Order: sequence, then C-alpha cells, then structure tokens
Amino acid sequence: MTAIAVPLLLSLLAAEGEVTVAAPSEPVSIERREEPRLRAAIGGGGAAGVASWGFGFGPALTGELGVVLRDHLGFTARATFGTVFLVMVASAGIGFDYALSDVVSLGAGAALALVSGLFATDQASGTAITVPLRLNVAPFPRGSGEVGRRGLLLTAEVAPGYAFAGSPGFRPGVTGPTPRFAITGMLSVSYAVW
Repeated sequence: MTAIAVPLLLSLLAAEGEVTVAAPSEPVSIERREEPRLRAAIGGGGAAGVASWGFGFGPALTGELGVVLRDHLGFTARATFGTVFLVMVASAGIGFDYALSDVVSLGAGAALALVSGLFATDQASGTAITVPLRLNVAPFPRGSGEVGRRGLLLTAEVAPGYAFAGSPGFRPGVTGPTPRFAITGMLSVSYAVW
C-alpha cells in the first residue's frame, strides 16, 4: 500500500509545484578543507574503570574542545565523568585523532584518571596516568560542498595506565603493596563538529 501511496503523493505535490529539488552544491576546494578549524563534541554514554584499589562505573558525560589541522589531524582537550550510586570514574587529558576517512578516525593521548567513591572518603580509590586509545565512527559522511564534518560521532575508548596513588578505603585486614594496574573504558554517542 505504501509502495503506491508515497510515489502517488509525491507526483501530486510535484504537479502543484510544491516539491522542489535542491541544486547540488559546489565541491569545496582541498585548500579550504585544510584550513585550521574548530573541533568540539559533547555527548553521553557509559564509562568504567579500575585504578589501584578503586573501581567505578556508570552513565557518563563527555566533552572535547580543540582544533583540526590539514583536515585529518585533530588535537583536543577531553574530559569524561561517570557515576552511579556511590562510585565514579573521571578522566581529563589531551589527545590527537587522525581521520582515516570521513567516517573513521583513530586517536591516542594522555590522561589523568580518578576512580573512587563519590561523597564517601572511606571507599577504595585510585589515581592513574592513562593512555587513551580511541576509535571514532561518524556514520554520516560530509557532502562535497561542506568544509568540515558535523553530526553524530560514535566513540569506543580504552585507556590502560599506571596507578601512582591508591587507597583500599575502610577494609580491615587489607595489607600488601598498592596495586599499580589501571584501565578505564568508555562508549559514547556525541554531537561533534570537526
């Protein structure tokens, strides 16, 4: 039924002069695309992490701000914060991304991560230096008439690292050296301009 109704409706509207087809935009020159431009993103998802004695997870907010150079290389400052109940994972750092295409980019950087209790000083915690490794997928590539990219950005990140500080919290009988292992991870959906 809809296979017949949609073309019929479009032909009726076209007959009335109400349907217009936009002219294709002029392609943008490579020189314009390679000029420096803003890179920014804000989104949400989920984050989890382990650092020393601490463990945190939860829904997360994430944001980044930076610059794109030569259309493929982005430098950004990033922050993520996730919490549920009384635990949290947070990280802040700098990074770079290289766009393999208009759809896929890879990134790496350095960040400071905190995994601990939220509003509770007697919970296990850990602070770490991490190396975030990112995969970004933009499912809708830009058109030939657009200088920069904008739209939905799906990100998967894993960040192994070294916990330089930690506390077991209030756990009677816990002894031994402080664990130095740390890893955080994040999945997010953002609106981005890059």
